[in-house]
Amino acid sequence: MQPNDDPSGLPPIAPTLPDYGTFPRTPANGDDWIHPDDRELIRGLIPGERVFRRDRFADGYFHFCYGEVKFRLRPCLWLPLVGEGLDIGDRVETIGLAMKRELFVSHIVGMIYSAEEGRIRYQLARTPTSELDYLAEDLRLLTDKTELRPRVEFEPPPRWTAITPETLAAAAEELRLADQEPDDRSDQ
Repeated sequence: MQPNDDPSGLPPIAPTLPDYGTFPRTPANGDDWIHPDDRELIRGLIPGERVFRRDRFADGYFHFCYGEVKFRLRPCLWLPLVGEGLDIGDRVETIGLAMKRELFVSHIVGMIYSAEEGRIRYQLARTPTSELDYLAEDLRLLTDKTELRPRVEFEPPPRWTAITPETLAAAAEELRLADQEPDDRSDQ
């Protein structure tokens, strides 16, 4: 069985994986839609506001994860969300806001969907018990940085000139004069 097998004979429409979403309501009655080995694991996770990543489809089940928690579900209704390039476990730094927000480096420990805002909010390891969470624009993924600080050059870059017989002769004359004793230069 494929994710979207349809008795109408139309070709299935498979989602582009990985993708993100949440289960604000229980997708189906009973628990036939949950893999038998994962039924106890997801109690308390679904329904809820957590944002899950759906990684692949195999053996009739989609494989989901929420950080280290991994489980399998049959194709079912969920609320798909647009991924923002951040995931649980990513190292991030906060972006300051005019002395109103502390700057620090941490990692993401939770992704919660805010229905009121229609946005994903990120919980960081440094503030797990507080109510403080962050939007994607409040965070900078550290692996995206190519340089942490501006480049510092200790020597001026070389100046290149075209080599002509005249410039070569002038450079040789400068070297010859530099090698002479100071007494020899005084008569020129």
